[in-house]
Amino acid sequence: FDAPPSSSFLRLFLEAFTDKTIIILCVSAIISIILSEVFPSHEIGDPPGWIEGTAILISVVIVTITSSMNNWTQERQFRKLNEQQKARSVAVYRDGEPATISIFDLVVGDVVKLAQGRRPPRRRDLHPRREPLRGRVHHDRGERDRAQVPR
Repeated sequence: FDAPPSSSFLRLFLEAFTDKTIIILCVSAIISIILSEVFPSHEIGDPPGWIEGTAILISVVIVTITSSMNNWTQERQFRKLNEQQKARSVAVYRDGEPATISIFDLVVGDVVKLAQGRRPPRRRDLHPRREPLRGRVHHDRGERDRAQVPR
């Protein structure tokens, strides 16, 4: 199967804003900024009221960027690890000569040398099918290889 396309950093950043906590923090910061501008403090020595709301918004953006960067890096590392896992080599006899080739380079006629603890390469197109009345499982291998069910 084909892996879905990887998410971009921007998509992960925007998805982080769907968290309920982040939404509540953003709404409360905006309300704080609006209220501080509508009802300013007139006492001497008080900082401007918009500083608290702005600090909350900046904190939310920093946390969201950090979280998105972490998710993006982990996704890239996971994809690299999956690609390395898929690209394994197998020992074969090709034209009577022993060789070690990639699993993706196997062709009809290669004799795979199986070793203990190694997984043999599999055909991806084997799908089990059930006989409708008897419930037996057979593997589809094409018309000529189908198992005949006695009647």
